[in-house]
Amino acid sequence: MATETLNLLHPLHLTNKRLENQPPMPYEFAWEVKDEPTKNDYAHEAKSDGKVVTGSYRVLLPDGRTQIVSYRADENGYVADVKYEGEAQFPAPSGGNGNYGAGASAGAGASAGAGNGSNNYGAGTGNGGNNYASSGNGNGSAKPNGNKPNSY
Repeated sequence: MATETLNLLHPLHLTNKRLENQPPMPYEFAWEVKDEPTKNDYAHEAKSDGKVVTGSYRVLLPDGRTQIVSYRADENGYVADVKYEGEAQFPAPSGGNGNYGAGASAGAGASAGAGNGSNNYGAGTGNGGNNYASSGNGNGSAKPNGNKPNSY
């Protein structure tokens, strides 16, 4: 009895084979998002002649600057030029919750790390929870065995 192998190709496979033989196609696109309430501001544009792609994209960074990337991609690779517009702006440090250094002062004569914020990781006295180096009324229990390394 002879065995015959039948090679059947799925129609999708035939479609993909046809696409592989197609030359690259020219294209062009551009889009932009600018939403003031959420401070989202970004865009992308590109065009190609089928061999070389050029384009740029930009994004408003959290520090207030705009990052702009202009690029070219061809048979030699991808080359990008990155620029920044504007000057970085940082908000003033806030006292209270989440201080990782000296916390907000609780009054005259208070030491570093004092304050009413929780999670003051610096040394001092405070009335917030989880003052890891606290000697006041914070929760100092997060430092289980003094200066000894923690064992897990």
